[in-house]
Amino acid sequence: MSDNDILVISSPSDRFVVPLDCITGYSSYPEEATDSFSVTITLNTDMTNWYARETAEHIGETISISFCGTIMSQGIVQEQVTTGRLVLPDQFDGRAGAHAFIDQIVQRQPCP
Repeated sequence: MSDNDILVISSPSDRFVVPLDCITGYSSYPEEATDSFSVTITLNTDMTNWYARETAEHIGETISISFCGTIMSQGIVQEQVTTGRLVLPDQFDGRAGAHAFIDQIVQRQPCP
């Protein structure tokens, strides 16, 4: 893993490093059932189209989203995802943890 491999999407046939300039937005929100926070990352149009093709190609298979080598979200694709949003559910201990994660991406800090 290099310092540029901050955000990676992996499927059974591909491993794609998301260029940080392809990220257009972020949001964090509390999960009502737990005390944790989730983060949504919004992709630009080119990445949204790529992710839509990738998810359509891998319905019924597992796709994972990793941050600095740690799997943050993993699941079996049920349908094509066309929203351009990557959701990292229940991953962060409080708002400060979610914002620290977002800050690392926004500031393009290398992985520790």
